[in-house]
Amino acid sequence: MTKMKTLNFIIISILVIFLVLPIFQSQVYAPMIVPPPEQLFNESVIIVVGHVTSATDIQNGTRTEYTIQPQEYLKPNSTDTTQPIIAYGAGSKNFNPYSRIYHVGDRALFFLEEKNVSLVIMPYSIWTRSDCNGEQLLVLNNSPGDFTITQGNNTRDDMVTGRPINITGYVHNTPDLKPLDAEMSFTIHTPNQNITLAKNRQVHIDQCRGFAQSSFVFVPTMSGRYGISVDSYDANGKQVGGGSFCCITVSNRNGTPSQPAVNTSDVSNPTFYSENRTGMAVLRLHDRVNINFTASTGDAGFDGRVFYTIIEGNNATTKSENFTGKESPKTFSFPYTPDKTGSFGISNGIMTNSGSFRTARDQGFVVVENFSKAMKFNGQCRTPFPHNMLAIKPDFSTGACVKIDTLHVLRQRGWH
Repeated sequence: MTKMKTLNFIIISILVIFLVLPIFQSQVYAPMIVPPPEQLFNESVIIVVGHVTSATDIQNGTRTEYTIQPQEYLKPNSTDTTQPIIAYGAGSKNFNPYSRIYHVGDRALFFLEEKNVSLVIMPYSIWTRSDCNGEQLLVLNNSPGDFTITQGNNTRDDMVTGRPINITGYVHNTPDLKPLDAEMSFTIHTPNQNITLAKNRQVHIDQCRGFAQSSFVFVPTMSGRYGISVDSYDANGKQVGGGSFCCITVSNRNGTPSQPAVNTSDVSNPTFYSENRTGMAVLRLHDRVNINFTASTGDAGFDGRVFYTIIEGNNATTKSENFTGKESPKTFSFPYTPDKTGSFGISNGIMTNSGSFRTARDQGFVVVENFSKAMKFNGQCRTPFPHNMLAIKPDFSTGACVKIDTLHVLRQRGWH
């Protein structure tokens, strides 16, 4: 009997250990927040694209010592890729979701920081199967999630009828970063079970790009809870993005009865083009450009107009042109010649002639008196980020292309 009690005790103890052990071993990790490119650039002592040529477990598997053969330096400004780099990363015994175990032959954009006189691989380093260069890989850390839902400053639990809700979906590329075509499907389940909105968009990701995006805008006219899903599939039917969210809460803005209809008319963001069809980052005084944007609507009976408004301080200039549902989609081009320097706003949109529907987008732009020698004809820096960033003089006379640390100093002195 004593032996039986002892055996039962041992079995129960083993079960308790197996039941309790996962509780202590299991950890919940919040999503890793990647710093902005400028901050990451400043915090790294070395940023380099290279291959792993050796990987050795050290300190009983708690660390890994890597040898990295450089291919391209982004920081410091060096062309000597003959000397290998010794750097350290997480080991197999203390691995966490924020770390990566690299293997011989792996290629990555490594962000290295200095700790205790050693170089340590930062968790924001980017592993890739591509041959893309460092600057192309550098921007991949800014890849967004599956989709975003916005309505001005309203939260998802505090949205209102009569105002457009923008759903932006993102398609993510594979690690080889080859060109990718995909179809993005937007589905909106309205409070009325008989009404479901659906829209498909074709999306293309260029070579060496981490993601592409597309948007669907609708204006809710009934209160209640809306379920939203966005799914993206490549040509082979493989999912390359997507997710679902339940739910956003929409209330009546004016307390009036809601209408069982949704207006999906919208316009794209305005783009400034020079007369030779070059996209402009910054405008130059007295140089004529064209303001281009595309209007679309799912209502074949739509009768209204598109418009844009240039806001220069207390002055506003508006131009418009007729638009009907039979023309959808249609790209509009309005000539514009800036006659003063400064930082201005532009709002473009679409509205019905009856005034029952109106939606608009807002963004800013800058006009300088002249481009400096460091700027290209489209207002961008000849040597782009991460080497240089554009800073605009306080009087908007011109722009300068400077290092990131210099940019912070200049902005403290009133530069834009």
